[in-house]
Amino acid sequence: MSNNLSAFARYRGELGELMYLAGPIMGAQLATTGMTFVDTSMAGQYSALDLASIAIGSSTWVPVYLLIRGILMAITPTVAHLYGARQTGEIAGQVRQGLWIALLMSLLALGFIYQSDVVLQWLQVGPAMAGKTLEYLKALAWGIPAICLFQALNCYCEGMGKTKPGMVFSFIALNFTSLTFMVPLSLSMGLTIRVGQALGAGKTAQAAYSSYAGIVTTLVSATLSAAVMLFLPGVVTSIYTQNTEVAILAAQLLVYAALFQYADGIQIAAIGALRGYKDTRVPMAMILFACWGVALPLGYILGLTDWIVAPMGPHGLWIGLVSALTMSAILLTLRLRAIIGRDRVSAANNMSMSP
Repeated sequence: MSNNLSAFARYRGELGELMYLAGPIMGAQLATTGMTFVDTSMAGQYSALDLASIAIGSSTWVPVYLLIRGILMAITPTVAHLYGARQTGEIAGQVRQGLWIALLMSLLALGFIYQSDVVLQWLQVGPAMAGKTLEYLKALAWGIPAICLFQALNCYCEGMGKTKPGMVFSFIALNFTSLTFMVPLSLSMGLTIRVGQALGAGKTAQAAYSSYAGIVTTLVSATLSAAVMLFLPGVVTSIYTQNTEVAILAAQLLVYAALFQYADGIQIAAIGALRGYKDTRVPMAMILFACWGVALPLGYILGLTDWIVAPMGPHGLWIGLVSALTMSAILLTLRLRAIIGRDRVSAANNMSMSP
C-alpha cells in the first residue's frame, strides 16, 4: 500500500510540474484555435453551405498551421536542452535562426493559401462552396506572417519554461475535434519542455518518468473528451448547426472522433517526449507512413469506391483516419521505449567509465 501511495505521490508531483508548463500553452492554443471554432459555429447558424465552406477552409488552414508550429517547435527542445545545461549564452543565436525560418514559412504558407483553389478542385468542391472557402482563406492569410513570428518567439519562451506569455498574448483572437486536440497538443508541448530540460541537466531517469507520466495524463484527457462526444453529441452538434440532417450525420461521425481520442492522445504525447529527446526524423517518417500510406488510401477506398464494400462516404474516411492514428500511436510508443532504453544504457556506460 505504501508503495502505491508513493507512486501516486510521485505522479501527482510530476502532473503538477507538467500542468504548470502545459496549462498556459493550453490557454494559448485554445485561444488561437478558438478563432476557427467561432467562425465555424457562426457560419453553421447561417446556412449549411456556409458551414461546409468554413469547415473546409478551417480543415485546409489547420494542417498548415500545425506544419508551421511543428517545424518551429524545434526551437523548444533546443532551448530547453541549453537552459537545462545552463548554457544560456547560446540560446540567442538559435532563436535568431528560428525567426528567419519563421519568415520563410510565412512566405510558403501564403503561397499555398493563395493557390489553394487547386486543392479544392482536387477535392471536387463545388464552385459556390469553393468561392466562399477561398474568401475565408484569403482573409486568414493576412495574419500568417505575424503568427509565424509569434510561434517562433513563443517556442523560445516555452523552452525557457516561461509558458504564460504565449497565453496572455493569444487571448490574437478565441471545429470541435480541433478544439479538443489542443488539450493533448498542449500537454505534448509541456512534455517536450520537461524532457528536454531534464536531459539537458543530465537527469535521464527523470526524463523517462516524465515521458510515461505524460502519456498517462493525456489518456485521462482523452477519456474526458471521448465521454463528451459519446454521451452529449446533441449538445456538440447544436453549437454548429440547427439543420437536422447535418446534425444527425455529425453525431454519427462523433463516434469515430471519440475513438480516435485515445490513439491520437498516445501518439501526440509520444511525439512530445521524442521531441524532448531531439528524435524527430524517424517519428516524422512513421507519421508520414501512417497518414499517407494508410489513412489516405484506406479512407479513399472505403469512402469513395466499391472495391471492398459499398462506398461508405465520410464514415469510410473516418475509419481510415482512426486506423492511421492507431498505427501511429503503436509505432511512436515503441520508438519512445527504444530511445529511453538507449538513453539509459548510454547513461550507465558513462557512469561506469567515470573515475
